[in-house]
Amino acid sequence: MLGSLNIQVNLDLKDKSALETADMLNGVKTAGDVDVTDPPVDDTEMHAQGGKITAINAQRITNRSKQLTAQEKLEVNTGKRYYKKVGLYIQGIATDVAIAAGDINAGIAVVERCGFKVKNKPSSHPREFEIVAFGPGWFHLRVKSAGKKATYLWKIGVTTEKGVKPETYVSIFCTPECELIVTNIASGVIYGIVEATVLPVPKKNTKNKGAIHLTNEMSLQTSAGTGKPSYALGSDPYNWTDPIYHVGV
Repeated sequence: MLGSLNIQVNLDLKDKSALETADMLNGVKTAGDVDVTDPPVDDTEMHAQGGKITAINAQRITNRSKQLTAQEKLEVNTGKRYYKKVGLYIQGIATDVAIAAGDINAGIAVVERCGFKVKNKPSSHPREFEIVAFGPGWFHLRVKSAGKKATYLWKIGVTTEKGVKPETYVSIFCTPECELIVTNIASGVIYGIVEATVLPVPKKNTKNKGAIHLTNEMSLQTSAGTGKPSYALGSDPYNWTDPIYHVGV
């Protein structure tokens, strides 16, 4: 999965015990999810099946009859079938979300918040700018830290659909922190967010006669040898990221 936006949900249930299967079913939570809107088996039925397995497993502590054993096996197989059906559905949704956002972590977030696990999850984030959490009326942004003296610029706009850049940005924020929580988010509205990281102009030295202004992606701008930033009027000197997208909940 590394280097790809194709999400794979871990659906290897072959060696899962009855109680492990019940725990997985009870851990599924798709109700109210902004992306997973029509799972083939809803949470109520998944949790009810988990309850059936737990109850029959408890009965088998004192009743080891072949009939009860066969009934438990039937319920476990039914639960595993439900789990795989929902997992495959979420896998497709998560892949679509990852592609729309251009960020595999957006798809992984869908899988994990619904109670599933990703197969061969990357050990590190493939990109440096992401939405790490969200809830009704807010979302939490994070970008990789560029050091103590860095400044972070954030622009947020409204768009018609994921993958379409906002024509204008309604808010611009500047922070010394590499994380930002944005509030007053409207439900159902699609937001596009871009970020630029700015570092201070380094001091002049013998190897660098003209001081520079360093922005995100290591883009350099000369400062006319003054040791201070120098920008042309009407220009945008910042290297903004590609947009990431969020639908308000």
